Amino acid sequence: MLPPPASVQPETVAPPPPLGVGVALHSISPAAAAVAVAAASTAEPPPAKKRRGRPPKGASPVTKPTAAAAAAAAAAAAAAAAAAEGAEKKSKYIKVADRKTKLPPPVYTDKFLDWLLPNAQAVERVEDPVPYLPLNEVSAPLTCEMDEDVAPPKPDPLRRFDARVWRSGDELVAALQVGGSAWGLAWCPLPEAGAPNVPRKQYLAIGCHPSLESKHVVNCKTSGKGAIQLWDMGTCQQGDVKPRLAMCLAHEADTVWDLTWLPYGGYITADRTKGALPRLGVLAAALGNGDVNVYSVPPPESVAKGEETVFARIAPSWSTSLHSTYATCLSWNPHQTYHSLLLVGCADGSVSVWNVLEDRGLGPILQLTSHSLGVQDVAWSPDPDEALYFVVVGRSSPITINLFNTQATSAPTWQFYPYSSGWCTGVSWANDQLFVVSENGSTMAVQSDFKALPLKTVVRPTVLHQFGGSVNCLSYNTRNSKLAGCSADGTLRMITAHKRGNECKSVFALDLVDGALHVIKQEKERSNVGEIVLADKLCWLNSVSWNPNHDGQPWLAVSGNAGVVFCSAFV
Repeated sequence: MLPPPASVQPETVAPPPPLGVGVALHSISPAAAAVAVAAASTAEPPPAKKRRGRPPKGASPVTKPTAAAAAAAAAAAAAAAAAAEGAEKKSKYIKVADRKTKLPPPVYTDKFLDWLLPNAQAVERVEDPVPYLPLNEVSAPLTCEMDEDVAPPKPDPLRRFDARVWRSGDELVAALQVGGSAWGLAWCPLPEAGAPNVPRKQYLAIGCHPSLESKHVVNCKTSGKGAIQLWDMGTCQQGDVKPRLAMCLAHEADTVWDLTWLPYGGYITADRTKGALPRLGVLAAALGNGDVNVYSVPPPESVAKGEETVFARIAPSWSTSLHSTYATCLSWNPHQTYHSLLLVGCADGSVSVWNVLEDRGLGPILQLTSHSLGVQDVAWSPDPDEALYFVVVGRSSPITINLFNTQATSAPTWQFYPYSSGWCTGVSWANDQLFVVSENGSTMAVQSDFKALPLKTVVRPTVLHQFGGSVNCLSYNTRNSKLAGCSADGTLRMITAHKRGNECKSVFALDLVDGALHVIKQEKERSNVGEIVLADKLCWLNSVSWNPNHDGQPWLAVSGNAGVVFCSAFV
């Protein structure tokens, strides 16, 4: 995580390039300009004006350059400039664009989105929350195995919104009964520990379907009552994990497909709100009715009476409605200069970039079609030098992985075709590698040197590991360099991504035995080749999320079809 807002110095942040619409990015690159200047400096100067009389003594006779020599010098300078420009474009794999998009000016974390402050009048309490609750009131019987030598406790079900914590020595696993099949899952980022007036509690946002049996037609909107759940997880330090449902945000969209918090600058203390409520964070939600809402979420204790669960309807601070489709995945730009940019992937295969800070009904700053049969996942590049690049995976024929530049045209700046029998379902950047997972269970990696290859070159990604079922989600932890992936075979596997190689272990699994869900938290080595396992539907895992906070390290949450979210620490 980046330093606290006070440490950000505006004068040290370089402004973005000047931008406009319908103008080429540049007429000549800096390297080409340098070559042209150097060529001009070595060229012969123009002949001096002819003066009458004899030349002074000792002066050598002046010879006038021929037209052929001048033309040759000009051609050589132009060729050198063109070669330098071509080399620069190839080294940066940037395609010269024929249009530009309007992007926001530099924004600093201590000033970002101050207008998106929660207001006490905008928080409307729901008097009758029952219609907004998920339908599954009691879970399947649950038990947990953390030690091979110790018999697990007797399976026991959980009632809706109850939680249970299993402990074995320093190990513990928490189970949260959320009442429906959960897909949206995101820990709330907080300022670095040690900053004044910062709560030590960790919060987890969860979005789920109305029931365990919810079925949805691809690219078909839904409507109905639902709620985004905000769980207070305690401090997550030294075993202080006390899960409690703190707040529910009511909505009319039936289903939540994805949730993501603004990475930096979302938390604002009460002394900076000038009469408004403090802000816990800025949460973006992809809803089943086609809306993408951005909520300014207050801390639950600022609107609750004691430790009651608050059921409220909060008007979104920013919202857009996708008329013919719905959003399946969201991603905030992780770089401070551009972190008001929200990347949206949709069920109809389109991708759009929205400037939440400046948008006033103007629409997206970029909209394009990436995959013909739907977008499964999107991710911004973590490289500050490539802050406006993003990668998209989804369903299309042929199977492609597309890399776009926000400032470029609608065509992918880079595109490659993995040899895979299944559509790509998840993507994540990790240690200069691009990790991609597919529905046939394979985990693929593309090294960073693919950037130097020509556009649309057929690339065979390195197949690292094989899951036993479709891999539905990836989440990377920058602090411990671990990549977590969850699968339809009921397993959670951890890939340690480093330059000397990648290691994979199964660290968590769900198994249905005699109608009871057995949670197994044990590390096991996994081979690179496996067989597809058709696990029971209750064991399918849909989403995984690392806690980004230093105080919450190294906690991870994983959700699935059983209506239960599991949380545990993975060192």
